[in-house]
Amino acid sequence: MQLEFLGILLCLNEKELKMNIDIDTSYEMKLLTPLKGTLGVKISDYLFSLKNNGISITDKKGVVDNKFIAHFEHLVHKGIITNSSGRSSLDSFGLEIGTNRHINYWDCSDIMFVEQRTYKALKSAIKWLLNHITTFIFATLSTLLAAVILANHI
Repeated sequence: MQLEFLGILLCLNEKELKMNIDIDTSYEMKLLTPLKGTLGVKISDYLFSLKNNGISITDKKGVVDNKFIAHFEHLVHKGIITNSSGRSSLDSFGLEIGTNRHINYWDCSDIMFVEQRTYKALKSAIKWLLNHITTFIFATLSTLLAAVILANHI
């Protein structure tokens, strides 16, 4: 059992390990603040706004702040932050973390905040529709089957 667990841990890649951090929802809300009420912003404007709001992106040596990048990746992974390219890799957002953990950024696509309640409402509507369509199909098939049986007996 312990060997199996160790094997699973060894198979995890760095990104999966970052996703297992303790998520600070108040910190994530701060990361979303520059995106709310906009149709999209460039990464340079986004990072500038975060810095002005007291969010640490890098340390004095230019090394990326682990809390920032882990939470940013979490928001991307959950689909709360998206971009105009439709891809979810960091480089599609215009971010790159070098081997020395320095951050590079460039404006390539707009970053957008996706309100989750839209998805919840859509999910509820689809669930309701599927339940009612299933009921309608069952009732229709039952009626057709009864009609066929009656037609054969007459």
